[in-house]
Parts: sequence; structure tokens; C-alpha cells
Amino acid sequence: MVIYGSAKVEWITYSTVFLMVNTCIVCYIVAVGLGHVPAWLPMISDCAVQSPEKYMFRVGVISGATCLLANMVMVYNAFPDFYFRKCTLALAVLAAVGMSICGAVDEKENPAVHDVGALLFFACYDLVVIILSLDASWSEKISPSSIRVKLAFAILAIVVPVIAIILSYYPKHRSYLALCEWFGAFGFAFFTLTFAQDFDTVDLVEEKCPDFERVLSKPNSSQCVYTQSTSQQHSTSDSTF
Repeated sequence: MVIYGSAKVEWITYSTVFLMVNTCIVCYIVAVGLGHVPAWLPMISDCAVQSPEKYMFRVGVISGATCLLANMVMVYNAFPDFYFRKCTLALAVLAAVGMSICGAVDEKENPAVHDVGALLFFACYDLVVIILSLDASWSEKISPSSIRVKLAFAILAIVVPVIAIILSYYPKHRSYLALCEWFGAFGFAFFTLTFAQDFDTVDLVEEKCPDFERVLSKPNSSQCVYTQSTSQQHSTSDSTF
């Protein structure tokens, strides 16, 4: 018997939120402290242009994108009753790619590439929030309180981009556009956090048990209950006669 073990999936969710939120906050504090950006209110990408904050931003954002995609893969596997889970997984892949591009290429190095990555992330993950919230509202595995929170985030995912698009036509209100960007990024992170309570302990790698079949795996236990296969049980009972 070879057992690879299990892991609490919610820790991937916590890691995603930690990386996304703390990367933005730490880079903002460093950039403001060194006088690279004004305190009120820079765009998130403005806090990742100069050294040393741009290096922290790259590591944090790319790591956060990896964890974000891993979290969406876990959502895909944990909730097979979600109708649009393949669609949301595909959108999550695009969002993670866009987030990685946005983190790897700052706005001064190549503005076009950076903007494409940012738009890809925000547009795709905005759709992920809306579709997953609808899927969760139809699922029997999601608690009513969690559904209400997800639907609230879905409403924000519709309202905030509309406001941001309107403000983009008024350059003098750039600080309010930056506020929408910060609000959207933090909203995405905390929406992801809502799945932490929905996850149980799951096996990341299935146990390998020759000549045995698993019949029960307790969600909060590292031990699995196994039984002999039906054919072996019949052969054992026949040999006793």
C-alpha cells in the first residue's frame, strides 16, 4: 500500500488571498515611503515601476496567479454539480495568464503588453466571479450564507467595471479610477476566500492500494477505510467449505 497523503484545500485559498492582498499593500507602502508615488491614490501598477518594489510585485503577483489557478482547479474538482465549471476553469486560466503578464511586465517597460495582461485578468476573472456565483446558487453543496456573499460579490463585479469604464473617459478623475482598480483587486481576493468554508479535506493524490478498493474516506481524517474486493471475498468464502 502506497499512501501519498492528503492536504487541506482551503490553505491554497488562504495562500492566494495572502499573496494578492499583501503584495499590493506592501508595494504601496514601500512606493509611498520612498516617494515614488503619491499617497492618494496611485494605480496598483504605479506601485510596481521602480526598485525595490517592482521585484516584490513580480514575485508576489506571479505566485498569486499560480495559487489562484490552483484554487480554481480545486473548485472545478470539488463541485462537479456546477453547470459551467469548464467555462470558469478556462476563464481562470486566461485570468492567471493575464495576471502573470501584468506582474512580469511593468507599465514603463512595455505599456501595451502590461495593459493587455491587466485587461485580460480583470475581464476574465470578473466573468469567473459572476458565473461561479450563479453556479453556487444552484448547488446543494454551498451553504446559504456563502451563496449570499458570493452573489453580493457578483453584483459588485458588474457595477465596479461599469463605473471604471465611465471614469476612464475623465482623466481628471484618475484617482477614482485607481480606487475602482484597488476595489476590484481586493474584491477578487475576498471572493476567492468565500470558498474556504466550502472546501473539505480532499486527497490531492489518490492512494494506491493493490488488490484493495477504497470504500470510505473520512473528510477530517488522514486514514482511509479499505475492504477486500468482491472477487477476493468470494474466493475466501469458497475456500472455507
